[in-house]
Amino acid sequence: MKTKAIVVAALATVMALALPAAAAPATGSVVGWARVNTPGFGDPRNALGPLAVFNGQLYAGTWSNADGHPVQVWRTADGKTWTAFHPPVSSATESLYDLQVHEGYLYVGLDRDDGAGGEIWRTDSVTWKRVVAGGFGNAANVGVNALASFGGHIYAVTVNNSTGPEIWRSASGDVGEWSQVSTPALSSGVIAQDVVLEAINGQLYLGLGRRLGPNLYRGELWRSADGQTWTAVFTDGLGNPNNSIVGGLAEFQGQLYVGIRNVVQGGEVWRLAPSSTWQPVVTGGLGDVVNGRPYGLFAFQNRLYLVVSNLVSGAQVWVSDDGSSWRQVVSGGWGNPTNWFADYFDKGSAVFNGRLYIATLNRVSGGEVWLQLDQTVFLPVALR
Repeated sequence: MKTKAIVVAALATVMALALPAAAAPATGSVVGWARVNTPGFGDPRNALGPLAVFNGQLYAGTWSNADGHPVQVWRTADGKTWTAFHPPVSSATESLYDLQVHEGYLYVGLDRDDGAGGEIWRTDSVTWKRVVAGGFGNAANVGVNALASFGGHIYAVTVNNSTGPEIWRSASGDVGEWSQVSTPALSSGVIAQDVVLEAINGQLYLGLGRRLGPNLYRGELWRSADGQTWTAVFTDGLGNPNNSIVGGLAEFQGQLYVGIRNVVQGGEVWRLAPSSTWQPVVTGGLGDVVNGRPYGLFAFQNRLYLVVSNLVSGAQVWVSDDGSSWRQVVSGGWGNPTNWFADYFDKGSAVFNGRLYIATLNRVSGGEVWLQLDQTVFLPVALR
């Protein structure tokens, strides 16, 4: 479906939540938003990745911008004052891919840059413990890229550039209590490093990009009702050979939405209609082909949010009331064009104390956490 964006001025009410005066951040602000951390928590080597809420605190995990600088975890109880709570990992652990709450613990999926294999650590908010080491016994599983809690188990997807991804799960999460649940069709061949894993409406969904050749990928979506038997929803990029990676998933108004990377024509978002047919609701990167990476999708306060990574001018945030018409509420990486990525692969957004937070993955000045405020501003609306 070809669409043409018509930009008009409209009155947009951005959120219905007020930030108390006591929580007003001193670190930075743009219209409608406030930055609630110092970039990189004071260290530009800390590019932010995932966010999660656990035991009354908001947690943020980092990727490293420098060799030998290990990942970090920071947390806040009030949304503005952050304290370090780092797992005692090796200095070769340079990417914290995901955070996931399951049965009284917060789990983190990590890589190892020294060939030792990916790891999973967990915390009860007091101490840390490593529960998976050595890539589940396969050092080629260099990292644990995605985590999800589903059907009484915690699931983990590995990064494996040799034989393809592996999916593991555990009911307890304890050491030695993990079993592999991959199927040959899903795990055969190499995929892109980053995947999205989410439980939606009684199904566990896995979005990925299958490598077909050098710098050539094709987007795929898989699902499972029991976590063991996986079925392909689509493996053809929804008919577009340039739709290379599934990077975002969300349920909104009873329909499944999928964000797909397309750096040739611009990113796309599709939804699965009640008639079981796929419909495009975003094409051409919302009028800008550079918007090729729609990596964040989530529903909040009866709206669907789309976070688009942009490697030229910085990340953008778009909002829709119906899943079809979109208005922009953030441009230019919140005023920092090196905030290229945000809500990376659906892992960098969270609702904490009723308020929306989004993290940026910034490899120049350090990652940032932004809070949406109660503001009424004039913004462009894209009518489709």
